Amino acid sequence: MLIRVDSGSAGTFISQEIVAQISQAKESCEPLQFTTADGSTMLSDTFIPKMQWHVQGHTFNHDTRILPL
Repeated sequence: MLIRVDSGSAGTFISQEIVAQISQAKESCEPLQFTTADGSTMLSDTFIPKMQWHVQGHTFNHDTRILPL
């Protein structure tokens, strides 16, 4: 899986396709609409609470919104 780290990002996101391949519980949340660089919009109304991932020996846990990327 490709992980992009962006310190100026509006949040932490994962695609619906990746969520279908992993075993992490997802939950409903307040719907939020995000605008992409090309001006299109995406709606997020689910998230994975405290999703855990590992990069170069470091473990991260963060609420991660699911988007139709």
